[in-house]
Amino acid sequence: MKDHDQIQKNQFPDSTLDSLFNYFGFTTLTEIQKKASPIILQKKDCLVIAPTGSGKTECSVIPIFSLVKKSKKLGKIKVLYITPLRALNRDVFRRIIKYAQSCDLSIEIR
Repeated sequence: MKDHDQIQKNQFPDSTLDSLFNYFGFTTLTEIQKKASPIILQKKDCLVIAPTGSGKTECSVIPIFSLVKKSKKLGKIKVLYITPLRALNRDVFRRIIKYAQSCDLSIEIR
């Protein structure tokens, strides 16, 4: 992939994003991650379209989990993540469970 930038402190408006991306081994961000993650963190609607393997899941899940972690005390369902295929659903679940656990969040697959 081209045009990756080193993750630097305060690249995102919320330092939690910097920490989470770094914690999960991201030393560079893809273009879609740089563009979409801050928008999602601002709770704005965002349609993420990018090629397979470009980091779409992480660019949405990591900021969403950051927001959920902050509001966890409110005690309600926070996120519904929908995938078009059952096989993709299982794959995404396997990938994001580690993000959820690091934020002390629980996730389920249906």
